[in-house]
Amino acid sequence: MNLADISKLGVANPFRQRYDNFIGGRFVAPAKGEYFANVTPISGQPFCEVARSTAEDVELALPPVLLAVTVQVRVDPLSADRISYVELIAPLIGVPPRFH
Repeated sequence: MNLADISKLGVANPFRQRYDNFIGGRFVAPAKGEYFANVTPISGQPFCEVARSTAEDVELALPPVLLAVTVQVRVDPLSADRISYVELIAPLIGVPPRFH
């Protein structure tokens, strides 16, 4: 199935042609401006482009993530369990744990 086939079904195409990173509540183009084709497993054909994120994009995303984590723990103490997984992953991507 490709996007032309979707219109034959009588429904609007629910996909954008290009997806940027979603950082801090808004879509942000990737730092290096690179995208890659998102291929559907149905036909093996690309149906949209997705931001190819780099370390610069991760650095841009960290402050909003840390703020969200802090707020979430205050609102929902049970989320601390989920955050423990983030603490385990953080050192693997070079981020010191700051969620205590």
